[in-house]
Amino acid sequence: MNTELPFRDACVDYSRKLPQGLDVCLLGVGEDGHTASLFPNSPCLTITPKVCTSIAPDGTQRVSLSYQYLNSSCVVVFALKGEEKRKVYEKLLKGEDIPASKVKGKRKTFIIYST
Repeated sequence: MNTELPFRDACVDYSRKLPQGLDVCLLGVGEDGHTASLFPNSPCLTITPKVCTSIAPDGTQRVSLSYQYLNSSCVVVFALKGEEKRKVYEKLLKGEDIPASKVKGKRKTFIIYST
C-alpha cells in the first residue's frame, strides 16, 4: 500500500493491485472475534468492492479487505492458537455474530485451533 498517497487514494490504489479473487485466504482471529481488521461494532466502510476501512478499538483507522472480497476466496482458513482463543473458537464454530463468522470461502472454510 502506498502510504505516500492521501488515505482514500492509497486505498483505491491498493484495490487496483489486488487480484480479482483469492484462491486461499489465511486469517487469524482476535479474542473479540475480529479478523482482517474487521472489528465488532465497527462498520466496514466500503472504499471499493475489494477494500474497506474500519476503526480499531484503540481508535486507529484500519484498511482491510472487504467482506465481499474475502468471501470471494475459494477457501478460507482461520488459524487460532492459545487457550485465550478457545471462547472465540467456539463462537466461530457455532456461527455466532462475530466478524470472523461473516467470512466464508466459496468452496470451503477451515478452522484450525491448537492450544
